[in-house]
Amino acid sequence: MDDVDLGTTLRVTIASPSAVCRPSVALGPCIDHRGIVTEFSSSDSSVVSDDDCEVKTAWRPTAPDPGVWSLYRAGGMHRRPESPNDQKGSGVDFIAQLGDFVDGCNQDLPGGGRKALQELLGPVDQGPPVLHLIGNHELYNFARKEMEDGIPLPGLKVPFRTSAPPALDAEAPSKTSSYYSFSPADGWRVCVLDPYEISIMSHGGGRPGVDEVTLEPGAVSWCQENNPNDITKEDFARGIPPGEARRWVPLNGAVSEQQLIWLEETLELASKKNEETIILSHVVLLPEATPGQNGLTLLWNYDKVLQVLRSAERPPTAVLCGHAHLMVNSRDQVSGTHHVTLPTPVEANPGSDACAVVEAFSNGLLKIRGRGDVLSSTLACSTHATCT
Repeated sequence: MDDVDLGTTLRVTIASPSAVCRPSVALGPCIDHRGIVTEFSSSDSSVVSDDDCEVKTAWRPTAPDPGVWSLYRAGGMHRRPESPNDQKGSGVDFIAQLGDFVDGCNQDLPGGGRKALQELLGPVDQGPPVLHLIGNHELYNFARKEMEDGIPLPGLKVPFRTSAPPALDAEAPSKTSSYYSFSPADGWRVCVLDPYEISIMSHGGGRPGVDEVTLEPGAVSWCQENNPNDITKEDFARGIPPGEARRWVPLNGAVSEQQLIWLEETLELASKKNEETIILSHVVLLPEATPGQNGLTLLWNYDKVLQVLRSAERPPTAVLCGHAHLMVNSRDQVSGTHHVTLPTPVEANPGSDACAVVEAFSNGLLKIRGRGDVLSSTLACSTHATCT
């Protein structure tokens, strides 16, 4: 599609961080004056143990500039942005960080996750509002309540919070809810989901198989009933064939019935206001949007969420997710909603990164301007909506 003046109403930077193992040299978000961040994790809890994280992941300054750090992992090298000035997010309405901002390994390191947060958020502290979606690695590091209330960070103006930034004037069940919606521009609404409202680590503060006291018994039972392996062990996906059955692993979760009702009502209200919607979630909501359709990063009750999205009078234009570490772009054949799973910068090609600027136009189109491993694309509105 040629670049023409479509009447841009919204610009946002998106990225899927996927957590940082060593807080003393945290990987900065790829923001580049605009707005969506995906995942910064340097370890995948389904594949790499904490010991592997310490041994296989190492940060070293890149000569001749000691201010540029590289991450070496399994033979790969990734660079952090050279200058904090490249990360302020100017020119966008907000920045969306899709979860797993800091790795679970930080819990055992000096300063813990708070030190990592401080280093990561410093460059964007004076920028546009930053949405922090709740991911499994956040819950490995922090208690849910402290994240929803906001974690103050020394020297920074804005705390780290998974509830809505006050500047957004969001609509939510409560001020501390990790799911909410807001309208950043006329004709558009963004819905942020909490895919770990029901999960084995829903209260946060520990890692499955390591900090057993923090686990949620009801969710453990639900997950274990659908998985033949011991879900507190590292080989929890062993022998489960690729597909929907693989979603029953401890790194995923589910939304509550209350959240489903809220989502249905929010989409109904958006339709009445002639608003197009964008859904943000750490965990993937469509089986075809998991890498190779393996189902490993799929929401436990994805089917109920899809039912809400598909039955809406005006289904969402797009669902943007992280969690899976790889890029997938799939369209729901029922509703026409685009499900885009964004890759992590940590596993980007050497010398590259992974983030995007998403532009929302007044005619209902979304344009993803990818950087690095994120592929650029133009997304039409859902089949039940009218694109003008």
